[in-house]
Amino acid sequence: MKTKIKLIISILIFIMSACKKESDNDSSPAVKETYASIDDFIKRNMSPLQTYLINEDLGGSFITPQGTAVTIPPNAFTKSSGAAVSGEVTIQFKDILKKSDMVLNNKPTIMTNGQLLVSGGEFYIRAIQEGNTLIIAPGSNVDVALPIPASATPDTSMFPLAVIDTTSAGNTGNTTQSLYWQYYNANASLYTMANTYVYSIFQFTPPATSGSWHNCDHPLPGSTNTTTITMHNDQAQTYFMGQISAYLIFKDLNSGIQLFRSGENFNYIYAPCGEQCTVVSYAIKDGELYASFTPLTIPASAQTFDFLLSKTTTDEFKLQLEALN
Repeated sequence: MKTKIKLIISILIFIMSACKKESDNDSSPAVKETYASIDDFIKRNMSPLQTYLINEDLGGSFITPQGTAVTIPPNAFTKSSGAAVSGEVTIQFKDILKKSDMVLNNKPTIMTNGQLLVSGGEFYIRAIQEGNTLIIAPGSNVDVALPIPASATPDTSMFPLAVIDTTSAGNTGNTTQSLYWQYYNANASLYTMANTYVYSIFQFTPPATSGSWHNCDHPLPGSTNTTTITMHNDQAQTYFMGQISAYLIFKDLNSGIQLFRSGENFNYIYAPCGEQCTVVSYAIKDGELYASFTPLTIPASAQTFDFLLSKTTTDEFKLQLEALN
């Protein structure tokens, strides 16, 4: 009897041991992240659109995860028809403060004429009630206080810039389009207070249905020497089939410039001479992500640089990108 019990126990131990080994060896492989296009990559890696609720009759405020403080006074909005608004209002908001987020959201700091901008923060705002986009009431305003990093000195030359939407797609908070900024002084003001840039909006940019993009920036001084840099990739047109993008990220400027593409060349004509930077390039090929980080110093005269892309993962790409902030 004792022999039979020992035999049964031995069999059970063997079975349990075999099951454990099978379980240990049956680790599920990591899910491979693939992308259909550059546009798909941006959509899936851009900053999320934040949503907040305020009471129109009482006003309200909120602070974003990045530290931007938004203050809305009572009776700040009306319907586009001019009719009064009352009750709960939904605020959609997105702030882009870091260079890595400029790349991941495809929101370069560049003016409509191609001039480089130094950024104190980009943001999107939209007020909605019952599915209708609201406008700022005459005589009212919305204040957006963008935090100044502790390592930075407040820059009193910052301007309030904005995007006037002329596209059929609409520059919404989740758009993957590049934005090109222009002066919007008549409908906004900007001042520095308590380590923040306070951007006061008196009127959202048209059309109201798209929401409103704004930018606390200033262009480099006109006396800055600039030149053209060109980044060349032999495989941009054929191997990567055009699914490639390149950004110029500066070491000492909070700026992200998307290079203009022409076939296998990517160039920027207002690169400030002597500035240290990294050219961040990424591409999609057969669903996989490729990237290149090319450090360089802007030369004193026009020059062409070659870059090569190698296969990477989304996490690795983001980690290298965030190191440039």
